[in-house]
Amino acid sequence: MQGICYWCGKPAVSMEHVPPKCMFPEEKDIKDFYKDNYRKNLIKVPSCDLHNIEKSSLDEYLMATLTSKVGNNSLAFIQTKTKINRTLSRNKQLLSVKHSGVIEVGNYKFPVSMIETDNQKLTYAFEAIARGLYFYRNNETYKGEIKVISEIFNNEDYQEAMNFTNKAINIIENEAVNWGTKVLGENQKVFTYQFSPVDGFNCQTLKLCFFEGIKVYVILNGMSERDRLKYKKSFQFIEEILFD
Repeated sequence: MQGICYWCGKPAVSMEHVPPKCMFPEEKDIKDFYKDNYRKNLIKVPSCDLHNIEKSSLDEYLMATLTSKVGNNSLAFIQTKTKINRTLSRNKQLLSVKHSGVIEVGNYKFPVSMIETDNQKLTYAFEAIARGLYFYRNNETYKGEIKVISEIFNNEDYQEAMNFTNKAINIIENEAVNWGTKVLGENQKVFTYQFSPVDGFNCQTLKLCFFEGIKVYVILNGMSERDRLKYKKSFQFIEEILFD
């Protein structure tokens, strides 16, 4: 194995799928409903052991948490009834279920559960995807700061944080219509991504979308420490205007 790890720059020993391969449905689970192959041209980047093999359990957690979310497309629903059911029967402690119930839609009943997510795990997983995509695109590790924003982190017990997240997402989505960049991804029913242009502060936004229903925004802040100090007061003023 040649090359450097997409995350830390240490010598690579294996290849890491970005996003994790387990996110993409297997043919045996969907062949009765979909004839397409949703594992074609998966993105892979070189990785050290720490940032691949040792986080395999985190990949499984990400798959189970995102795929089973209410509001995703039918492909995710089928994956929930097949692959995730197998995963949870093998690892009953993977998800922390708070409540369970049934939703009725017309003549159909759908079992649902409310789970308690580990936001630290999810944030780490999204950061790994962002760093992997950055490496895949630029052939170098990302050395700046990263901030992950998504409504999946919203919690009504933390209203102030939730308000900030929702306002930030609204600003990003208003900007995204003017990015002028392509939405990428070979298996778009499962996953797409889009980079914004790099702005004058050496920052850009990466939009991740899973199963056409879950949107995650990753802010890539490439500013130097000197520039952060230089523009600190300006940014504080902008935050006060935008976020009251």
